[in-house]
Amino acid sequence: MRIAPFVAVGGWLIGTAAWSAEVQFDIVPTSGRVIDEAAAMVAPPPDTDFIDYAILAWISDPYIPQDDGNSAGLAAFGANVLTDSGVGQPGATIADPFTQLLPSSGWPLDDDLLQVGGSQDVAFNVMQVHLGVGLAGPVVVATGRINIQGLNLAERQVRVELSEPMAQLIRPVSDLSELRDLYPRVRPPQVSLAALAGGIIPGKTVHGFIIRAAMFDANGDGCVDMLDFAGPAGFIACMTGPREAAGFQPPSQACLNIHDADADGDVDLFDFVNGFLPAVTGPKGSAGCP
Repeated sequence: MRIAPFVAVGGWLIGTAAWSAEVQFDIVPTSGRVIDEAAAMVAPPPDTDFIDYAILAWISDPYIPQDDGNSAGLAAFGANVLTDSGVGQPGATIADPFTQLLPSSGWPLDDDLLQVGGSQDVAFNVMQVHLGVGLAGPVVVATGRINIQGLNLAERQVRVELSEPMAQLIRPVSDLSELRDLYPRVRPPQVSLAALAGGIIPGKTVHGFIIRAAMFDANGDGCVDMLDFAGPAGFIACMTGPREAAGFQPPSQACLNIHDADADGDVDLFDFVNGFLPAVTGPKGSAGCP
């Protein structure tokens, strides 16, 4: 779904002019087991109802042509966390230094979380502003947990992504009289490192991530062993033979999600030799699966 972007609130979001500076955002898993790094797929830990995540932001192009100079870092950020989980999501935790002014853990809507964000206090307390945030690479601006309680990840996967990300940048102040006009009670020596907030710019998202069951771990205990081979949803129960064979009956989607190593629409000896066998760890508690 498309969520309406943030609106200006008090002194937090100042101005609406678009800059050519570019801020990128991503939401990444910080718990679970990575299944496919390139596709950003992660399997949840055994016996858990949540996957932890972090929202990252960084300034990939700091140049601000209107000011003929570079940004001095992130002043504020905001984004919506979208899922297709079908279950409600808990609020996020805003990271420092974006807790200074109007931090928002987000508002739940169906299976999404709207308007997660926060700001440095560029409006009322410039002496607390941290310069350079996001200039050296990705920084964590918020953390949270995706609720997957009651979901059968063998039958479906959950997509997690950001929408409508936006940022406010800090621009360096070259003329201290500009600050003195705004903050007449602040003495000049106190504002030599201060900065002012500029306009709001739309952010660019990277890719998000997918939560799904681990390949070949049919019972979801974090190991691949004989239970996953001969159990109720194990390899033998799902095996169909090659799809080119006469009378081929396609396996269930759950079987394909777990045992179709080459993603060709069947579960056959190729998937066993090239997928299941290399994935075997032994039973839980063994040396291969502590």
